[in-house]
Amino acid sequence: MKSTQRLTYSFSHEGKLKILTKGDHNDVHDRGLYNRGQRWLDEDDLVGRVKGYVPFLGMVTIWMNEYPQLKYAVLTILAFFVLSSRE
Repeated sequence: MKSTQRLTYSFSHEGKLKILTKGDHNDVHDRGLYNRGQRWLDEDDLVGRVKGYVPFLGMVTIWMNEYPQLKYAVLTILAFFVLSSRE
């Protein structure tokens, strides 16, 4: 499962970066999510880096799941813009 986690601690050991992460709403670090026996993440475990964020953007997906009519309205509007645009 891929998710965005906050880096809470990092250090270099034998020339390799070691990382500990923590979810925003978790009270403890994420070691319980790592592979069995893995205490630190390596650079190879990272998929990408966050360059910025939009607060509450995830609420849109929650609203679309709770109100299917909103989902269809947004898709209809997007389809209209795609079909009416000229390049």
